[in-house]
Formats: sequence, structure tokens, C-alpha cells
Amino acid sequence: MLSMQLARRTTVGVELEYKPTPEEGFVAYKSDMWSVPMDGSRTFILSRNRCYLEEIEERLLNAGIPFISLRGMNLFGGKLSKAIYTAYVLSKGSKALVSDINILIQDFIPSKPWLKHGAKTIFADLASQHGDSYMGMSDLLNYVNANFLNIVGKGMYWNILKGKEGEFEYFRRIVERHGIEVLNSKPNIILGTQHSVKGMECDIVVCLSDMTRRTYRSYYTAPDREIPCWYVAVTRAKKGLYILETQGGNFFDW
Repeated sequence: MLSMQLARRTTVGVELEYKPTPEEGFVAYKSDMWSVPMDGSRTFILSRNRCYLEEIEERLLNAGIPFISLRGMNLFGGKLSKAIYTAYVLSKGSKALVSDINILIQDFIPSKPWLKHGAKTIFADLASQHGDSYMGMSDLLNYVNANFLNIVGKGMYWNILKGKEGEFEYFRRIVERHGIEVLNSKPNIILGTQHSVKGMECDIVVCLSDMTRRTYRSYYTAPDREIPCWYVAVTRAKKGLYILETQGGNFFDW
């Protein structure tokens, strides 16, 4: 077993946090991240150094693939995804939480030409007292203009939202590819460093082999400090482990 091989390569010992599962898992080697099958399983993508995850993040953003990052950009579960979903709910004639509508109004809808004078302040006061209540389009007549009702009522809610263009385009691609309900779920792809997932586990782990020059030097001069990090990475996997081939000259010797 790979984890036991790593454990035997250090003299300080490692913390055996998990017992092997009865089901036989797998270890597979892939040339790069994009040759790993993404079948909907909960997946950790792990690197020894944060910098190697940046390119993966960028490609996931451009492809409209839902993910969260434990050590970097995190759009899912934030205000923007909640605001987009709230606007969608209202466009379908359903009611949404007042607290969620307040996030939409305060942060993502320009006052002109969509809101009545003083609407942001008045609605913020309402949300502070009745945030757990629900409101629909007809309940917003005192706060929004006819333009808002017309555009959102036609399902064109993207047209009223303001924000960073790149982030909106990311969520547009996600909704086009996976449907709006994906904004209400947790992404199955989680990016992180080896340190960031200690104590956690996942169905599938994808482990990048590369490391920075500084970490590489530490790997050779102080292996007892470095090898446990790689042990942590491989033992997060419950069903399978993918090891990616190196893209440079500094890499872990499996």
C-alpha cells in the first residue's frame, strides 16, 4: 500500500488517522489534471504548494466547472451565487427570504434604473427586523421600479445584476452547463494544499507531484518534515488516488 510505503520512508513516524476500508481502492497515474475522469465523485485536488493550483483554478473558471478552494478564490457559497439564485426564484414567481433579497438589492442591483428612491436603506431596515420572512415580486412594489418588474418577470434577471464581469460569466457558464439548482449545492471538486485537508477525507484524491524549489530542497535535506505531508495527501482518499506526472524538474519521488 502506497501510504505504508511513505510511512516507512520517515524515521519520525506518522499519525495513522484512518484504518483501511474493506473495499479495495485504486492508485492510477495520469499525465495531467485534464485526463482525470470527473464523474461527479467528491474529489480533492491537492498540491504541496499553493501556486500550482492557480492554473487549475483558472481553467475550471473558464470551463464553468463548480469548485471551491480551501486556500484561494471561493465564489461558491458567497453573496454572488446567492444573489443570482434569489433573482432566479423571484423571476419564477416564487418567494425568497427577505435576508437573501436584501443581499441582492444592496450588493448587486444598481439604484438606477431599477430601484425607487431610498429603497436600499428602507429595505435594509426591513431585513434587519424580518430577515426570516419571505417576499415575492408583488411584495416588492414599494421598492423596485417597473423596469425591474418587467425584466425580472421575463426571466432576464442577469440584465439587472452588477459586479465583476469575469465572475458573472463564470456563473453563467455554470448555470448553462449544470442548471440553476447547482448554485444551491456544494461543489464536488475541492482544491487545496496538503496541509489544508488534514483530518478530512474524500472519495477521490488527485495529487500533484510538483513542488517549488524551496520545498524540493527541504524534501531532500529534511525528508522527515516533508514526507508526512505527502502521507496526509494520499490517505485522504476513500476510493481512489490519481497521481499526476510532474510538469517540471522539482517533484516528489513516489
